[in-house]
Amino acid sequence: MIVAISLHEGKIPAHFADTTEFMLYQINKGALEKERLRKVGAQPGSELIRVLMDDGVDVLVAGGMGRDATQRVLDAGIMLYPNCTGTAKEALDLLQQHKLKQMKETPAE
Repeated sequence: MIVAISLHEGKIPAHFADTTEFMLYQINKGALEKERLRKVGAQPGSELIRVLMDDGVDVLVAGGMGRDATQRVLDAGIMLYPNCTGTAKEALDLLQQHKLKQMKETPAE
């Protein structure tokens, strides 16, 4: 499983569109096998989602996300954990402890 955590200047940005890099974690049977930083620069949300799809991401942990970005991530089959804050390590720890709330459908307007 590949987990991507949205980052900007080392922290999860309040808005997904402000993402400039992803911390990618390869997890196998609950154990961290590999990690790498993927710099993407300033990109529109649709391009950020394309990067996730190209990298074979299974899970996205991010800050706030708009309806369109949320729907695109869910349509891509990526498990989404939005509205997170802090560092990638903190978010990964919370994810592994099952303390993050997964969004399974786009919220109503």
